[in-house]
Amino acid sequence: MRQSAWRKITRDLTLDDDSVEMLFDLPALFLLVGLVGWAALSWRKRSTDPYAPLPIIGHLHHFLGQPKYRYMQWYLRRAEHEGAGKTFEVFLPGLGRCVFITDPQCLKHVLTIKGKEFTKTGVFAKLRKDFYGTGILLAVGESWRAQRHAGQVFASQSTIENVANILLPQDLQRMFAAFDQAAAEDKVLDFWALAAELTLAVFGKVALDVDSDRFLAMVAQPFDHALQGISRRFTNPLWKLAETLTPEGRSVRHDIKAVRAICRAFVQETVEELGNEQVGEKAVHEGRALFIRALMDSTKPMTLDELADSCTVFIIAGRETTADAMTWTMYALLQHPTSLEKVVNEFRELPDMPNAEVLSHLPFFNAVINEALRLYPPVPTEMVENTSPHPNMLPDGTLVRPGDLVLFSPWVMARLKDRWGPDASVFRPERWFEMKHKPSAYELPTFYAGPRSCVGQTLAKVEMAVMFKELFARYDVERGWDGSERVMGEGLTCPMKGGLPIKVSRR
Repeated sequence: MRQSAWRKITRDLTLDDDSVEMLFDLPALFLLVGLVGWAALSWRKRSTDPYAPLPIIGHLHHFLGQPKYRYMQWYLRRAEHEGAGKTFEVFLPGLGRCVFITDPQCLKHVLTIKGKEFTKTGVFAKLRKDFYGTGILLAVGESWRAQRHAGQVFASQSTIENVANILLPQDLQRMFAAFDQAAAEDKVLDFWALAAELTLAVFGKVALDVDSDRFLAMVAQPFDHALQGISRRFTNPLWKLAETLTPEGRSVRHDIKAVRAICRAFVQETVEELGNEQVGEKAVHEGRALFIRALMDSTKPMTLDELADSCTVFIIAGRETTADAMTWTMYALLQHPTSLEKVVNEFRELPDMPNAEVLSHLPFFNAVINEALRLYPPVPTEMVENTSPHPNMLPDGTLVRPGDLVLFSPWVMARLKDRWGPDASVFRPERWFEMKHKPSAYELPTFYAGPRSCVGQTLAKVEMAVMFKELFARYDVERGWDGSERVMGEGLTCPMKGGLPIKVSRR
């Protein structure tokens, strides 16, 4: 009864432009905050459930003003409290009722069996529409199919070979130049920043065939700031007000518009160049602008804005997730010297071969990647919504009503001791050799699962193998911080808070 009444209240609290204007009445707002605080304290004294939602604000007190890693830890404690595989509810103003699932069968039901009924076109779209536009994460129907088909270029063997053998080695020179300078001056580097530059440059070439230096100079800074700002919207029901009144909020909106305008300009340049391309000249740009070529060749005609939105989302996906994976893998190795030594030796023993083939000859490094991705998935939490007009029953009996959100977290699922053992939170690559059965995508949805699973997961792993191979052939790497645990920062993916400070020296 309490949850039913609260669900109605939270739906009524979903913010639109009119409600934002009402919040300009600050005395009324202060009075409301005082009443909510009084009600919350009274409720807490009566409740015996430490995870029961409070009146009006639900579970917001666990999220609002908290860094991302704090509320991710709260999700984990809640999941452990309920027991592995048990579904539980989270209530947040502006989002309403959220059903948090950790059971693989429930996840398969939501993402595959009933995937057409659970989409990102509702609340998720409202929070990100101004940045993602009509990109694949928000697309449905013919538009989604066209973008998904075009995205297959990132999974093709020819693209993997071109990135591994040509594009990535070229862009690694920028990273290694920074390493050489830092080594000469005995300075600390931020590995995440360099990895993000590297992956942005590579995906910029594959998607659009843009000049790396120019692309990085124009896009990198507003890109990061916009993503951090959008991530805060999920835990702040007053985000529209904040982005209207505060300098920080206004700068987020400015950078969102800036990134979209810059990407649109680059897309327009590429489209014009491809339009002027003469027969026989395509080989000159072989391996570049592959994604936009595929979009232009699709059966669905796309406007310039649609092309730009699609390219922006794919670049976000490719740059952020791969850079995060590289960074957390480096962190895990630096925290575990024995694993680091094994990886370096495995690279040294590689026979001479094209870069695109090295991953299949690195069993221990593969285990390192899998373990790093298990503990530090690039997208720690995902969200879909029952956008059908009908309620949907999950395999465990949980009823998901129209408008309810379904949350799942690879980060949480990977840390459940009932599923992974008492050392679930420990980095131990050897576990991947001990498993009788590798986890399915629904048991460990690092790359999502079902029809919308990540098309670039093989490319990302190959990029990691090539980058670490070339890096460890040239440099010794050590920690540039005190060795304390590092945590995830703000963003739509899983960036490391404060970056990853490292020190390097030439071998």
